[in-house]
Amino acid sequence: MKNLIRFIFIFLAIYQTENIYAKSSMRNCLLLPVTDNMQGALAFKVFEEVENYLKDSNWCVYKTNSEILNILKNYRNNLAEHLANKEVLKILAEKTDSGTMIKINLENVSELLKVEIEVIGEDGESSYLKESAQVKNSEPEAATQAVKNWLNEFQKGIPYDGKVVGVLGDQFSADFGKQFGINTDDEVTVVRPVKRKMHPLLKEIVEWETEKIGDGKMFHVALDSSQGKITQYENRKKLQLEDWVIVKRKSSEVVVNTTTKEESPDGYNFGKIGRASVYLDLSSDTVGANNGNNSIYDGNNYGIYLLGEIWITREYWAALEFGRKFGKYSKHSGPGASETEAANSVVKIKTGYKYLPMGFFFGPQLDGYVGYGSYNYGLGTNAAGGIVAASFKGAILGIRGSVPFFNTIRPFLGLEFMLFPKYEEDANMYGNLESVTSYQMQVGSSYIYNNSTTLDGLFSYTANKTQTKSADKVYSFKEISLKLGATFSF
Repeated sequence: MKNLIRFIFIFLAIYQTENIYAKSSMRNCLLLPVTDNMQGALAFKVFEEVENYLKDSNWCVYKTNSEILNILKNYRNNLAEHLANKEVLKILAEKTDSGTMIKINLENVSELLKVEIEVIGEDGESSYLKESAQVKNSEPEAATQAVKNWLNEFQKGIPYDGKVVGVLGDQFSADFGKQFGINTDDEVTVVRPVKRKMHPLLKEIVEWETEKIGDGKMFHVALDSSQGKITQYENRKKLQLEDWVIVKRKSSEVVVNTTTKEESPDGYNFGKIGRASVYLDLSSDTVGANNGNNSIYDGNNYGIYLLGEIWITREYWAALEFGRKFGKYSKHSGPGASETEAANSVVKIKTGYKYLPMGFFFGPQLDGYVGYGSYNYGLGTNAAGGIVAASFKGAILGIRGSVPFFNTIRPFLGLEFMLFPKYEEDANMYGNLESVTSYQMQVGSSYIYNNSTTLDGLFSYTANKTQTKSADKVYSFKEISLKLGATFSF
């Protein structure tokens, strides 16, 4: 009786599969003919290498159709034009049952080779990924490696492991199996896509909104198909065709990628539009005051530091930073009161360019940026000690770099200067000083906790100083700060 029920279930699943394949899985991929401006000198070599990569991958069911590709060869003179036609792409996706199509273009620019990739949906116009980079030589290996790096990032962003292709009560069949590392008794979550969001400038899909249907377990897994059962529903909604199945992966499982951890059941990793960071800020500060008194105050401050960054494109970004700290400074030497209250703040607005040496976003990064910033030291006026509330304001110029290590660690280093800073004080204690300097150095590291969260730790050294040429009047602030917190992508 059990075998009969299973047979009926599988039969119904297969029967209903015919309807679902009108919208193919993103894991069914087609590599389009590679184009170049060198009469095909590199196109075929790159196509061959990327095709072998896709055939050997554990995330893509590679779709090939020699007849269609042979047809496209007849349009070699204007192949790029045909591959830009969404109607042509829709036909190719339909004929090959592909949910994603990979389009690569190579362009020889002086002594460099420009490599462009776009991953397109089955409708011929939805863009899942669009990247470009220049490699230093015209060898196909460099171009192929750049493409592989991008595709490794794209595959971690596919928002599901499989799709429901058949439903029988609480049981379902899915279009994935052992070829993706799925096993019997694997726990799964089933969600339903609600809508998708597009990046306003890049025109890429950056977010999928879903609703959870329930949790379940797989009870039969074949090479390219599987069956499971919902054991707990989230609400009254039941299973439907085209629902997404996400495997709950154990942290001890082997991660098969080159840059970050395996995505979480609710996560995806491509097409993000920005990040937000929250830090606990602990600092050891020193205030030097020489206005005929030569006093030194020091102490510890604590507070919060916030950072928000928007990626305008893959290379250009804008950011806003705000920090607020409180504490007390105690007199270390010199005249004046024994202590003073402190309420310090910092505000920065930045915009910059991100250079990607290896051509993909989650690889090494080098940023150069400009902006405007202000350091505000809210101290109580202490004339005897030469202490007064003051601020340093001006244009900023900075550089920062980071490199991923061991799939989960990303160290970073930064240096920032304030150009021609302006000094202001609440009371006229130091007057018009002739030299004002401001700079900051940062070093730290991020631990990639999951696809949308990193745990961060960093040290920073900030120095703000103003003085006369003869150094008879000097007012300086030095901060050694430890920031601990997290960064969330969105």
